[in-house]
Amino acid sequence: MYIFIQSMKRFSIIILFLSFFLELPSLYSAIYYVKTNGNNSSTGLSWVQAWKTISHAASNVVFSDIVNVSNGIYNEKVFVSNSGSPGNYITFRSYNPHGTVLDGTGFSYAFFVTNRNYIRIQDFIIRKADRAGVYITGSSTNNIITNNIICSNITYAGILLNGDNVD
Repeated sequence: MYIFIQSMKRFSIIILFLSFFLELPSLYSAIYYVKTNGNNSSTGLSWVQAWKTISHAASNVVFSDIVNVSNGIYNEKVFVSNSGSPGNYITFRSYNPHGTVLDGTGFSYAFFVTNRNYIRIQDFIIRKADRAGVYITGSSTNNIITNNIICSNITYAGILLNGDNVD
């Protein structure tokens, strides 16, 4: 009986140890906030400390982070700087579905993803970019563009995929 109890304790410790490390990425994820009257010098970690631009968020987030963007019109080009990882997407989302407009007027692309993987873009209205609303190029894989309204882009299309390994 003593040997069985000792074995169970060791087994429990191993399971606890493994479950901690299997969940490790989610322990380090963060939720960031962007609003039109935010400040890019803030932490971005609450609506009170929200960043001003989606671009600033895109240059600071890492795997498994989420960026909630408040209602409003954002005239900018968003260049995604980092990749997510399997099961740990970097997510950009309109906090209220279709309440956030990413206006690409004056830019070739509104969202630009090159050689980045595991990026999720959801619930935006993306419009008026000179070439395409969302441009995914290079060796970008496993990206999800979902529930967006992409319209009124001038030259090519709503979503333009271009590259050797784009999927």
